[in-house]
Formats: sequence, C-alpha cells, structure tokens
Amino acid sequence: MPNNRLRHYRNHVIHRPYGHWYSGYGYHNRDNDAWKWLAFTAIAFALLDALSETQQRAHEQAQIVATTAPIGETVYWSEGSASGAVTSIRDGRSSQGRYCREFEQTIYIDGRSEAAYGTACQSNDGSWQIVSND
Repeated sequence: MPNNRLRHYRNHVIHRPYGHWYSGYGYHNRDNDAWKWLAFTAIAFALLDALSETQQRAHEQAQIVATTAPIGETVYWSEGSASGAVTSIRDGRSSQGRYCREFEQTIYIDGRSEAAYGTACQSNDGSWQIVSND
C-alpha cells in the first residue's frame, strides 16, 4: 500500500484511507474515465481493508449506479464473500442550486458489517463532491 493515500486529479481530491490503491473508480479503471465519481473515495469504510480490489470496485460501482437510481431504490452488490447495499434516500438542491443526494450504505464481509451515510452534490461539470460524511 502506498504511504500517500491522497492525491489530486483535475480539481478533485482522491482520498482512499482504506482499501486498495488504484486508479479509476468502480468499473472505470482510469481516472480519466472515472473523474465524475472520484470524490466518493472520501466515503471511508474501515472494512475496505478486508476487501479484494474486485470487491472494492463492485462496491464503488454500486455507488455510481445509486447516483442515478430512483430515490429509495437500493442498489445491491455482491462479490465473493462480501456484499453490500447503497440507497439514495433523498435528493434536493443546495443553497447554491446544486443537485444533491443523500446516501446510506452498508458493507458486509465475514459476518461483520459497517454502515455509512453521506451527502454528495453534483458540480456544474457533472462530477460529484461529498459535502457531508458520517
């Protein structure tokens, strides 16, 4: 694992405090293909350290799908012994007029689970930015 888990691509901060370090996000293997979703690396699960890269990418792809799924629809993923779910629980506009979605998600692996909540807003260029993360 690299010592530096923070880098910048375009105007996006990519921060992967847990899990595997690689370019891209989800099934987009290059940063140039994944730049719209790179900010989602800020949603940190300690359980990511226990996932393989393939499992981690499946989780990320579920996050990507959840950005356009109907509100309340859960996007499930499963890869080997790991699985999870991502749900957009509400949407709206920020005070700056940006489209935002609130997400809840859970990862399950080897009998352990971890949940996270966060809100992401879409920038004018179509990329997402995490504005709150619990």
